[in-house]
Amino acid sequence: MAKYKRWQDWSSLVLAVWIAVSPAVLSFTRGVAVTALAGFVLAVIALVALANPEVKGAEVTQLLAWIFTFFVPWFLSLRGSGAVSLQIVAVVSGILSWTALGSIDARKGFYPSQNENHSHA
Repeated sequence: MAKYKRWQDWSSLVLAVWIAVSPAVLSFTRGVAVTALAGFVLAVIALVALANPEVKGAEVTQLLAWIFTFFVPWFLSLRGSGAVSLQIVAVVSGILSWTALGSIDARKGFYPSQNENHSHA
């Protein structure tokens, strides 16, 4: 797949930017710096995934980062719209990362035997 073409990574980038600016938009009172930093880190990871569409590690890292983001409200004792926003975005982006990871496997073949020519003479 060509660089910067996977829609899932573009969506994750947009959602990461939302995470970064959401403390200002939703008027967080707690966890502002950590949430903004998490959004920045998630945006960088999304950019890496966009630039390297065939690298599974980028998608796995992105998936793990979104899973971590889901739990941030509990770590920071966030409540209200900030917590709900983080968790919804984390679930949606986690699903997007999972589907992007699946598209890599679908193109390459999940099992090594799918990529080999097994002509036994």
